[in-house]
Amino acid sequence: MVFNMTLMIIGLVKNAERVIEPRINDLVPLVCTPGWHVSLKILEGGSTDNTRSILKKLQQSPPNCGITEETSFNEFEIMDEPGVDEFDSIETMVTKARQCDANLPPLGPEDLRILRISRLRDFMRNQLRVSVVNTGTTSRNVVLLVDFDLEKFPDIVLLRAHIWRVAHSKSQFQAICANGKTAYRLRIWKGLKYYDVFATVLQNGSYPFQVITNPKTPATERDQLVKTLTREIDEAASLIYPVQSCFGGMAAYQTEFYFDRRCNYTSELTRTNKHSVYMPEQKSVGFPCEHVSFHTCLARVRNLAEGQQPFAIGIAKNLIPYWLPAGQAP
Repeated sequence: MVFNMTLMIIGLVKNAERVIEPRINDLVPLVCTPGWHVSLKILEGGSTDNTRSILKKLQQSPPNCGITEETSFNEFEIMDEPGVDEFDSIETMVTKARQCDANLPPLGPEDLRILRISRLRDFMRNQLRVSVVNTGTTSRNVVLLVDFDLEKFPDIVLLRAHIWRVAHSKSQFQAICANGKTAYRLRIWKGLKYYDVFATVLQNGSYPFQVITNPKTPATERDQLVKTLTREIDEAASLIYPVQSCFGGMAAYQTEFYFDRRCNYTSELTRTNKHSVYMPEQKSVGFPCEHVSFHTCLARVRNLAEGQQPFAIGIAKNLIPYWLPAGQAP
């Protein structure tokens, strides 16, 4: 078969035994898209439940889209969390962070979580960049970054359309994020709030999460901010709501931008940048989301480089996955 587009589906997962198999099954219809080479690469981050064994089972007998038994993912790889000899340890990352910020206070649990996730995402990018170089990078290669612990993925037809839009540069956006919503048990799907405020920087440069985590912000104001953002995205005049950063549980990138060697998920990860946030655990300023760090770097290097296409990212208002907060799972 001749492939005219390569789709690399990648993501991290840990302790998601309840949802990992149905979420992978949800993606199988993408395999049946004529001319698409679809690979699936998942980094399993040391689960203590049955997540890894479920992934192994699916790898050995991968789901297919029903045309033939061979009609499944062209590649299905389970990646292991890197050891300290393969990539920077958390301790090394902390040392580097202190070199950037000499007054760095003690790190809290959320800071360490962000450092760990950033480390894993950069490890995946470094490993996968090799395969992109070997196959050749074209504008019709797309990376789909996915959170595999979501409660529900977006409509697959809409997802396919947005991937095609990114691949063929049918808009001014080189990356498109999902409009992820918070879901709760015993609640209907519609009318729920946008959830990934942590990864979202608005077009005007404001970072709503800074307001939400500020202890001086009244609880009613925090709730109203999320409701207003939800409404602005859902009622936007255009299909794509432009922002400076987003994720929402799922994001598609043109490969050229995702694998830009000048940026990584820790590029802007310091407490002195304009997106630093208040962390209640240690009652001090903490790191911003790793997606904010990555997108801030891409915008800076691409928008300043002469002769290069600027980086633009937006939220697809009709691409809606659902995320279930911890403790809400049935």
